[in-house]
Amino acid sequence: MQTIVPFNVARFLYKIGYKEQTDFLYLNTETGIRAVISDAGGKQVGEKIFYEGALEKVDETYGIVFPSSHWIPAPLVFDAIKFIEDKYNIRLSIFYDNGYIYSFIVPEELQFKESIDKHYNTDTKPLDYSPTKSHTIEVCFDNALRDFMKMVKEEQIKIDIV
Repeated sequence: MQTIVPFNVARFLYKIGYKEQTDFLYLNTETGIRAVISDAGGKQVGEKIFYEGALEKVDETYGIVFPSSHWIPAPLVFDAIKFIEDKYNIRLSIFYDNGYIYSFIVPEELQFKESIDKHYNTDTKPLDYSPTKSHTIEVCFDNALRDFMKMVKEEQIKIDIV
């Protein structure tokens, strides 16, 4: 079974442009939400309280819908990797050596130029990350997503975060 990316990764993906409908959504409202359902007579028949980071299946009855100002998509790991490849042309190269290991292939226009590199006769600074070996491809991709997020936040890769 495929796994859903963690909340912090989903929030990051949303900020860099992942806006696809998914079967599950994360609540992205710090204060949380209290949803109440009433019958036609006004009598309360259901109540649910959601907190930031709550993972819920899409349910229009409780207002768990997308697009929404409160809910963000919760993509599967493989869908998140495909989004990064499709939108930014950043590829993952996976190989096996007593465990799956990944490396990133980043287009030149998304790499930061560093003035210090002139001293070493190179155009770009190599990406700074340590891939973690894993025993399944899905965990390998999950680790790669976390490293990708870290490299964007540390400005090793040029992607606008909204």
